[in-house]
Amino acid sequence: MVTFTCVSFLKEDGISEDNPENDELLTMEAGAKGPNPFATFLGKCLIGMRQNETKQFNVPRGYAFGPVYKDRIFKLPLKKGHGTSLGDDIKIKISGSDREEFADGVVVKIDKDVAHVDTNHPLAGKSIRIRIKIANFVNKRPQNH
Repeated sequence: MVTFTCVSFLKEDGISEDNPENDELLTMEAGAKGPNPFATFLGKCLIGMRQNETKQFNVPRGYAFGPVYKDRIFKLPLKKGHGTSLGDDIKIKISGSDREEFADGVVVKIDKDVAHVDTNHPLAGKSIRIRIKIANFVNKRPQNH
């Protein structure tokens, strides 16, 4: 098992999201198949890395934050004098479920009387580069019963 931290990631547009104060350590087995494509990709990246080593990896489009799902883009009717602008953050209620669900989104398009609100992750469908630093290795010992 390896404990590591993601030091930073570089978005597709070249803007770096450095996080030098990130002290949250993650633990996983190098090469292990994860619960999602990104975790599996990350497990492969850790193979062969040494303690205190930092490496940068290119994460393919859609792996890190998933693909863009068209069913997560909603059309909301606008009233006159609404004051809604492109890029506005909006919380919307999603109906049709047994319980109330809300989603955060961003206004990505405004038609005459309709706002298109995208509730996908802002980095969904984008490729990124991540820098990983190995903190230490954890021995996985069998427990005696």
